Amino acid sequence: HEEDVKAWEYLYKTRELLKRYTSTEKNKIGKKNIEKAWEELYIAEGSDWFWWFGDDHNSGEDDVYDYLFREHLKNVFRKLNKQPPEFLNSPVILPEKEAIFTLPREFLKVHIDGKNSNYFEWSGAGKYNSKSEKVAMDFDIEKIIKEIYFGFDINNFFLRIDTFEKYNLLLDENKKILIQFISPKNIKILISKNPKGETQASVNGNILNNICIDNILELGISFEELGFSEREVAEFYIEVSEEENTVERTPTGGILTFEVPDKEFEVKYWDV
Repeated sequence: HEEDVKAWEYLYKTRELLKRYTSTEKNKIGKKNIEKAWEELYIAEGSDWFWWFGDDHNSGEDDVYDYLFREHLKNVFRKLNKQPPEFLNSPVILPEKEAIFTLPREFLKVHIDGKNSNYFEWSGAGKYNSKSEKVAMDFDIEKIIKEIYFGFDINNFFLRIDTFEKYNLLLDENKKILIQFISPKNIKILISKNPKGETQASVNGNILNNICIDNILELGISFEELGFSEREVAEFYIEVSEEENTVERTPTGGILTFEVPDKEFEVKYWDV
């Protein structure tokens, strides 16, 4: 099954990187850390994980096993003081098994003002609601992000983030938001406060001006600036951090995805 193949690919890539690091940087990393890294890999090689991948068995919580499997592989790199590779943020379980978000249905006409002023402005967007994601280890964690809306017109990507009421002022001096695209290209959109206390966003280090935070966060960025082409599949997730520590990843165990539109997008949607 495709999911089993994907999981074995993740294991293979992780093992090959671990072999390389332990060969070339063993003195720098240290024997104890290397042993811990191999232990994490051996845990991920256990057959129990693969029992739940594919369509032959279902636990009802396959997304949890997927998340934990990838966390063990990420721990391999953490034990080596390395940044886990981006491919480990992409779930093994195929998107069609995760009904945690809806897809964009029509081109959007968004005015970036940080206000929920017009229902129809985002009515055709894809939508993620944190209540739709049931990840076991999250049940007792107080969430910050309530809903995410995402969509586009022919030239631009639009994103809206709604928080729970107590987090209406989403960004203080210490908080940051990372919008991480893992495909079709590795693109980081970082939102934070500058020294003057103003909200600032950067795209791989370049300042993005089309952003506003009031009672919601809204931003827009051109597909040209992202480097995305028509009909490419985009995958992304969002992280909230405070004082350099990640306090929330959304979706917790998955990704949000959409296809970059062409001019026939709305026609094809209504045909369906």
